[in-house]
Amino acid sequence: MPRVNYPTARHPAALVRVWVRLILAFGALVGIGAYGTSASFTDASYVAASFATGTIDLTVAGSSGVFAQGRPAELGLTQLTAVGMYPGGPAGIAELRLHNNGQIAMNLSTIVFTTTNSGGVANDAGTTALGQIARLKVVQYSGAQVCDDALVAGDGTLPLSATISTGLPTLAAGTTVTYCLKVNIPGTVTDAPRAALNVDMRLHVLVTSVQV
Repeated sequence: MPRVNYPTARHPAALVRVWVRLILAFGALVGIGAYGTSASFTDASYVAASFATGTIDLTVAGSSGVFAQGRPAELGLTQLTAVGMYPGGPAGIAELRLHNNGQIAMNLSTIVFTTTNSGGVANDAGTTALGQIARLKVVQYSGAQVCDDALVAGDGTLPLSATISTGLPTLAAGTTVTYCLKVNIPGTVTDAPRAALNVDMRLHVLVTSVQV
């Protein structure tokens, strides 16, 4: 009797698995094809903004009365001059005007006073001797007042080589602060050194500021 091989349960299961795999593979291909052929209209708009830094510009009015940069070249303040000084004698008086010519508010941080002789040399015997007895007075005042003997009455109390770093104002953009300066030899000086005689000395003022 001829042998008949009937399919076992393994064969239909194998076919099903293969068929399922083919369907999944085909479905994946169909999905890729559908995604690759899709298209959309697009549009875009752009906005631009500009930025610029502000300016900080501290200017000073020298002898000309016109505000200008005092650095790197110093401006002259020839009003602060006294000739033939002696204890209790003539004093040099002048106003110092500082102006914020920039766009950013600034704090005045220091006002530094130093001395040299007429040749620009510091700490020589003459200027050192005169610096020991001469005194400086600095008074902030408003435009309604006048920088004169009445405003800065009395002797100065600061040495000529002094640094002021407290009580200084904030300058908004476009504003000005004014100081009255006085240099004299107080009448209380009774034993002036001989090296202070016939001395031609210069007083230098350096003002620094920092943005608020």
